[in-house]
Amino acid sequence: MECSYRSCKRETLEGYKTCEVCRGKARKRQLDCLAQGLCQAGCGKAVVTKSLCRECADKRIAKRKIKLGVVLDHYGRECSCCGFMDIRFLTIDHIDNDGYLERYPGGSRLTGSNMHDKIIKEGFPSRFQILCWNCNCAKQFYGKGVCPHKEDSREV
Repeated sequence: MECSYRSCKRETLEGYKTCEVCRGKARKRQLDCLAQGLCQAGCGKAVVTKSLCRECADKRIAKRKIKLGVVLDHYGRECSCCGFMDIRFLTIDHIDNDGYLERYPGGSRLTGSNMHDKIIKEGFPSRFQILCWNCNCAKQFYGKGVCPHKEDSREV
């Protein structure tokens, strides 16, 4: 795949839109802005969050909420296990407990908005489901890959 930055024609690593050279240049521009106390998005305004001005931070939050909404709309806006519906506590779960396989090319975990991007890009694969935070954690904590709601035992 070719780099998507301006007229650059270099090849990219799998999973990236831009080549390593363009990513390095972009990162340098961001760091230069931050060193001057300016928004890393390059708008020229003063930083009010860790690295963004209020306007750019609000835009980023709005984009993330839209992506999350698209994913939740597809998989259902409730926990597949217990039916809980408060989206503040809903998470994306790998049905087969193989989330450790979802990685960036560099090896770090793929999470949050980047995970939403991947799910949308792949056409909403059936390997995901929506679970509430409690069911997702319980599924992992008890080590069986099954939420206690789904088990038929009453062990404590």
